[in-house]
Amino acid sequence: MEGTIMRNHIFAILALAAALCACNKEQMIESETPTPGVIPQKVTVFTATMEGAPETRATYDGTHKCASWEVDDRISINGVVFKAKSAGTSSEFALPVSEKEIRPTYVSSTTPHSYLDHYPPSHLVDDTGAEWEWCTHKNQRVDGVWNIVVSTGVPVKLNSIKLWNARNTVEHPGRIWKDINVYGSTSADGPWGEPIKTFRNLDLDINNRDFAGELEINATQAYTFYRIDVLENKGDNYMQMADMKFVVNSISAPYDAYFPASLYNGTSAVLPSRITETWADGKFNMPMYAHSESTNLQFKNLCGVLKVIVKNSQMARVKHITVSSSNHAMSGAFAVDANNAAILLNPTETSLTKTVNYTNAVETSAEGTVFYVAIPAQTYQDLTIVVSDGTDCKDMVTKSGRDIVVERNKIYPVTFEDNTPYSGFGIAVIDGVEVDVPWVQLWAGGPKWATYNVGAEHSRPQDYGGYYAWGGCIDKGSDYYADELDLTGEHDTATKLWGNNWRMPSFDDLFMMVNIQHLPSSSTTLNGVKGMQITGTGDYACNSLFIPYSGYYDNGSLRKVTENAYVWAAITQDGLQTHGPSGEIYRNVLWVRDSGPMPHFNNIKTRVCSVRAIFIS
Repeated sequence: MEGTIMRNHIFAILALAAALCACNKEQMIESETPTPGVIPQKVTVFTATMEGAPETRATYDGTHKCASWEVDDRISINGVVFKAKSAGTSSEFALPVSEKEIRPTYVSSTTPHSYLDHYPPSHLVDDTGAEWEWCTHKNQRVDGVWNIVVSTGVPVKLNSIKLWNARNTVEHPGRIWKDINVYGSTSADGPWGEPIKTFRNLDLDINNRDFAGELEINATQAYTFYRIDVLENKGDNYMQMADMKFVVNSISAPYDAYFPASLYNGTSAVLPSRITETWADGKFNMPMYAHSESTNLQFKNLCGVLKVIVKNSQMARVKHITVSSSNHAMSGAFAVDANNAAILLNPTETSLTKTVNYTNAVETSAEGTVFYVAIPAQTYQDLTIVVSDGTDCKDMVTKSGRDIVVERNKIYPVTFEDNTPYSGFGIAVIDGVEVDVPWVQLWAGGPKWATYNVGAEHSRPQDYGGYYAWGGCIDKGSDYYADELDLTGEHDTATKLWGNNWRMPSFDDLFMMVNIQHLPSSSTTLNGVKGMQITGTGDYACNSLFIPYSGYYDNGSLRKVTENAYVWAAITQDGLQTHGPSGEIYRNVLWVRDSGPMPHFNNIKTRVCSVRAIFIS
């Protein structure tokens, strides 16, 4: 930092480390929650490899450092979660595969669509079941074969075909299929090659409108198109069958695999803002992704990694580590780009923080204990790192104005410098759930301001949050406490909605911020939202508050949004007039607009404003 170490606000991102070694960990995988229909004898064997094979993996600090299946041994393949057994013992793992029925779609047939045009081949795979069948006369056969081509939409390994009879099979048992061939292809036009299965002298049930039987296929290759040739029936002049379904593996190619499994929720991939893992030396949850048409899953690391070293002189135990950015989101829905990096899709709707919670507090050592935090590959303007033992916390901030380039698949060692807790986290109970809300101080002895409004989405300072009447706790509610001068307890909106650790600011807090400390402020935007940045002074210059221009509600209408913000205070300042000419109470607000913040008396009883809480314990 150019020869000068700024007290309490410094860390160095050291020279770029060698490529992240994601070791070739080997294990068997089994279904985490067994599903009805699991067929143990039918398994798909996957081979999992991670970026950086053992023979080419990089070393630093004299040791190998690897992302490990053992930290969180669950992976998601096509939305199904599987759990490792015997982690670290084998690169091949068998997946007990549950089966599912699918109805293929009709593509074509070389048999005319006739018999009075009422019973075409498409009836075999429509959704009318046994009500309408495929029925045709022998004289209508082409090249002596009835056939039908169907599609599964995506490549699947066909385990079996289920068939259902027509309405009059008992009366006409000779119409039942006798000899068939089954073919597979990747194209609707073939080539079809040799049959993947042949059946001769089938013994199908003849009950009317009932299940006829299941034909075991057990295809060894996945196909999108299947052709069924009916060579002969039992001897009638007509052939008929009412319904057909395919039985396939619930996991089939192409394979999209995510590690850890929590990255994928069944419909989209999401980098979480908070993860929980069991700390293990040199092992951590490195987000990874693999895409393959085969069962060879080659995982690629999606993020870059901060390697944070904490000494016991700084923090004896570590329960949480949080990394915050002032300019880039660190979580949310993502896609994988051509370079295998996770690219956030909606960065303005996600969190600017990434927190790792450890299941058990980790004892630190005198020489320093290593923690890893994976963050998206981006160029950050500055980063704040907070370590906590669950009660106390310490933080450090990069020097502002320095770009921090984090690349995918690279590790960045971080030297954690001792700090005083100018920022941290306070527990808020929001809708019955404990939430760690970040706070900052802006001057020595000053209050600990929450970094976002009451009612805002967690860790999103740009969110407007709720709008509350003075002393109210219902978003956009109009009730207020006209007979109160000081709001405490149940009448304090912050206490009511976030718990006893929090309170609304007093007018003194606002007056001290603007008129005594003269904190620097400037109009700016955060993730596209216009607002005011209020910055600390002296040793607290690394901290700031963003107050979005949320406007206010008046008689049910939202006013002045994007132009200013009104933030309630709870307690009047001694010696200042608190009643208007008609005896009404002046409520107190921080009025924030482009020209700067100022404490303000508000005597409009119907006005409904924002609340910014203060941490008190």
